[in-house]
Amino acid sequence: MNCRRILLSLAVSCVTILSASADGPPWDSKTQEVLCDTLRVRISEEQRTQLERTGEVELSDRQLALIREFYPKAVKTQFAHIATASDNMGGEEEPYLVWTSPDELSVTLLDEFLKNEEKRKTALTHEGPIYTPAHPVARITVSGRIYLDGKRIELPELLKLLHEKTLSSFAVAPPCRGGGAGYHSDDTPGSETYSNWEERRAAILLAVHELAEREHLNCWQEF
Repeated sequence: MNCRRILLSLAVSCVTILSASADGPPWDSKTQEVLCDTLRVRISEEQRTQLERTGEVELSDRQLALIREFYPKAVKTQFAHIATASDNMGGEEEPYLVWTSPDELSVTLLDEFLKNEEKRKTALTHEGPIYTPAHPVARITVSGRIYLDGKRIELPELLKLLHEKTLSSFAVAPPCRGGGAGYHSDDTPGSETYSNWEERRAAILLAVHELAEREHLNCWQEF
């Protein structure tokens, strides 16, 4: 079964929306297309691994200098929202980074900030921990591996934690585009192909979906 189809199925029938009044994020969770002006930044394999396991990315000096052309006080370590999610971002209230594909981040460029020098200086300036979830978040990587608190776990453990209600949210890395050519992962054998990754991701998401339906669990996709 196609991984994107299962992502859509989860968004429609499994994911619990945290706030019914939210306007929704400025991207299409089915295509990972950002629906506003953006600055697109290529990321390294090391940065991708960091995003997969923690949700944060440490920008290179070159990347940071580029972003600071628009937001001059942006800090080096940033939390990145994931464009596979369809939860409650509440529209374009402030600039942020969006992880749109395994090797690319998009920085939202908002007129309200760009046309106001004082607001420009407040964008992407979070100090200390960039993002601290109120609950544990399981992270599913591009290659279909699962991480919790930076440590790799297997699918049975993920399902056990969901069943015990000690875990209720997960984050799904954006899928590869164009057949996955050129992508590598340090947590999978070199002989694996992109189709192996897609099948594994699909199996994880389907298992979570079926468990949530069977046990009426409140599972939601985290940013």
